Amino acid sequence: MIDAPDHAAQERDNRSTGAWLLVALLGIALSVVAGMMSYGYTTAQAEQRFADVVDYVATQSLSYDAFNSAYATKNLIRVMEIAGEAARDMERDGSVDNAMLEQYADQFNVSALIVTDASGNLVSESSTGDVGYGSLATYLKEAPVLEVATHPLKSYTARITLSDDSVADIGCVTRRDGEGIVIAVRHQSAKAVASNTLKLQSLLGGYETIDSGNIVIESDGKVVATNAVEPTVLGVFDLPATDVFIVDGIKDRCLAGKVNLINADGEWYLGTFGKAHKFYVYTYAPARRYFEVVAAVAAGVLALYSGCCDGASPR
Repeated sequence: MIDAPDHAAQERDNRSTGAWLLVALLGIALSVVAGMMSYGYTTAQAEQRFADVVDYVATQSLSYDAFNSAYATKNLIRVMEIAGEAARDMERDGSVDNAMLEQYADQFNVSALIVTDASGNLVSESSTGDVGYGSLATYLKEAPVLEVATHPLKSYTARITLSDDSVADIGCVTRRDGEGIVIAVRHQSAKAVASNTLKLQSLLGGYETIDSGNIVIESDGKVVATNAVEPTVLGVFDLPATDVFIVDGIKDRCLAGKVNLINADGEWYLGTFGKAHKFYVYTYAPARRYFEVVAAVAAGVLALYSGCCDGASPR
């Protein structure tokens, strides 16, 4: 038979154990809630940071496009003016032979001067280097160029990107001394074009991966700028396989402007993307740094709660 005092003491111990179990569970619940709130806050911060990158690229890319377009337009206007001046000189001198065209080409500092008939067939030319009628014939027989011959007041200019990424700026006007077209050509190597073009890569100069995460900018599925790797000598960006996998994961799993978790080679990343003008901007960073913040907050809340409980417990 159990003595009454011993039975009462056992009941008190059971109630005390239950109370402390409830207190412990409450502490764990508070820690979990704090961790979830911290995770929501840190991911919101990540979304804002990534959104700032997208907005910056969008704003600056418009400025870059405006500058590059203005530079190209200036060259195109000039080459069209040269074609008109050459046409007037041909009418004055009464000759369109190759020797005379060579003098005009030197005078106007162009890569080529070409005279064709109304159908785009070669009449005469003067060209330097590899750019001349032979490499441009396909373009010079297209409708917009041929329409110049049938509409004397019409002119045409265009920038043609060649297979080696060099460009040929052409200006086309009607012959003044007969039927046909006068074409002035200025050729620029790929290196020359690159040196006179503002590139998105320069936008990422201040974005270090350790602070801002990785940024990949694509246009038509091609990487045109990134802070993840340096470009090759040819200006190509060869992303590591892990980065390619992460970017593909962002494309498959993320909504624009919303971060999501991507696993690559056993490591988790927070990533998202946004549309900036005509570019897609993908941003991602290791989730470890965010998880560490969440864990620290949860542990801190649990430690603070434990301290309060210890202080409130009877001695």
